[in-house]
Amino acid sequence: MVCVLNVAEKPAVARGISEVLSRGSMRNYPQSRSRYNPNYSFDVEHQGEMWDMIVTSVTGHLKSLDFGDELRNWRSVDPYELFTAPVHLTIGSDSHKNVAENLRQLARRCDKIVLWLDCDREGEAIA
Repeated sequence: MVCVLNVAEKPAVARGISEVLSRGSMRNYPQSRSRYNPNYSFDVEHQGEMWDMIVTSVTGHLKSLDFGDELRNWRSVDPYELFTAPVHLTIGSDSHKNVAENLRQLARRCDKIVLWLDCDREGEAIA
């Protein structure tokens, strides 16, 4: 069976997608690492093959770009230094770390991914 991970930008969208595509037969998938982002599961037939659909979501920005500690006090840093300064990509709060770990665990199990994104600049940037 093919496993497809579906990721929505918001928990309510993940639930709605699950309800519609499963025709109301979705079930809660094993506990999410994030209490705000539940996982849902249902099976669908696609071109004569059964697919296991897992749907989850994110909330907010998982990653952030920031300057190093030495450049955080912008009153004491020449702004021109910021144009060439290295930036660090980090996963923010503990709740975001739980969302990221949930995605990692589900992605390891799945064969395909579908991103359910808003039709805006942010959605385009994610894609």
